[in-house]
Amino acid sequence: MVILLVATLLVFMGTPRRAYACSCASISQEQAFQGANAVFDGTVTDIKPSSIKVFGASDSESVSFDVITSTKGSVGGEVDVLTPSNGGACGYTFQVGHQYTVYARLLNGQLETDLCDYTHSYSPPSSIQTPTQTSVLDGPLILVGATLAVVTVVSILVLLHSRGKTGNPE
Repeated sequence: MVILLVATLLVFMGTPRRAYACSCASISQEQAFQGANAVFDGTVTDIKPSSIKVFGASDSESVSFDVITSTKGSVGGEVDVLTPSNGGACGYTFQVGHQYTVYARLLNGQLETDLCDYTHSYSPPSSIQTPTQTSVLDGPLILVGATLAVVTVVSILVLLHSRGKTGNPE
């Protein structure tokens, strides 16, 4: 019984826990397109801090794009899009010189995007895939499953050990 208690404590104390601040609902490309005010392919030319709060994040970035093609909205030439500064606040991490397909919403007169808007690195249309979504429950479910597995194994070992001591006398 002591072994079972120690094993259970080790599992709970020794297992790292993940925390997720950004959580997105899984949407299709079509749903993202319908919900966006602007969809375009463009190359990032500049990224600079912005004082405008985006989606409730305390820090944001203004990302400048040279628009290559626009498939929705009247976007052309160069356009600026706001995003939270970090992924924990659902900010999309852009890199200068890279091409992206941007799905942006017009909020308070400014185009904004985040991890949940289907924005992604540019790829030919035939190879676009739905972004992978992570559930907030993944960490706790893994922890519960691991705990149950350890408890089951330890219980079986304790049962087998106790039967060995009380086996048939000769």
